[in-house]
Amino acid sequence: MDSRSEDVEKLQQQLVKAKHDLKLALASEKILLDELERKNLEIIERKKAEEKLDAALNDLKLALASEKVLLDELDKKNKELTELSITDGLTGLYNHRYLQERLEFEFKRAKRYGGNLSCLMIDIDHFKMLNDTYGHQCGDFVLRELSNLFRSRSREVDICGRYGGEEFLIITNIALGDAAQFAGKLRTAVNCHDFIFEGAALRVAVSIGIAEFNPALKDRLELISRADRAMYQAKQDGRNLIRLWNAQQVGTPPEKEART
Repeated sequence: MDSRSEDVEKLQQQLVKAKHDLKLALASEKILLDELERKNLEIIERKKAEEKLDAALNDLKLALASEKVLLDELDKKNKELTELSITDGLTGLYNHRYLQERLEFEFKRAKRYGGNLSCLMIDIDHFKMLNDTYGHQCGDFVLRELSNLFRSRSREVDICGRYGGEEFLIITNIALGDAAQFAGKLRTAVNCHDFIFEGAALRVAVSIGIAEFNPALKDRLELISRADRAMYQAKQDGRNLIRLWNAQQVGTPPEKEART
C-alpha cells in the first residue's frame, strides 16, 4: 500500500472518530438541554406556585381583615347589649337589677374584707303632683334632669341607678358621715337647679335616706331597708331633708304609691 492510500485510510479513521465524538457531544448536549428544560419547567411551576401562594396569602389577609372587622363589630354589639341590659332606658343610669347585683357584691366584699359601704335612697318630693299638674312627659323630664345631676356629681366609683319609679339608689364606698356630706351636695344641687319644662319653672326637691354597712346586717336587703326607712323619715319630717338610719326608727314605710 502506497503512502497515499495510507493517508486516505487515516483520514477515514479520523472522520469516523470525529463522527463518533460528535455523536457523543450531541448526546451530552441533548442531556444538558433536557436538564435545562426540566429546570426551566421547575422554575415556571415554582413561580406559578408562588403566585398562587401569594394570591392565597392575600385572600387570607383580606379574610382576616374582614373577620377582625366582624369580630370588632360583634364585640361592639355585645358591649351595647350588655350596656342595655344593665341600664335604665329613660334615665341612662343603672337599672334595678344591676343595682341589686352590685350591692350584693359590695355587701359580700365589705362583709369579708371590711371597709366602708353606704347606701343613699333618694325619692322625689311631690312627684305625683308634678305628673298630675304637668303630665307624665314632665315627670320623665324631671327624672332625666335629676339623673344627669346625680351622675355629674358622683364619683366614677359610685354606683348610681334608678331604683324604681321616682326613687334612686347610690351605692358608695364611704363612711356614713362622708355619705351625709355627699347627700347634702346632691340636695343643694337639686334645689339650685333650674327645672324648666315647656316654659314653666318647676320646683323640685328630694328626700334622702342613708344607711351604712354593719357586719351585723344579714344581707343587702336589710341595708336597703334601712336606707328606705331613713328616707321615709325625711318625708315624715317635712321633705327636702336628709336622714340617717338609726336604731330608734321604727315602723314600716307605706307603699311607694302613697309617698309624695
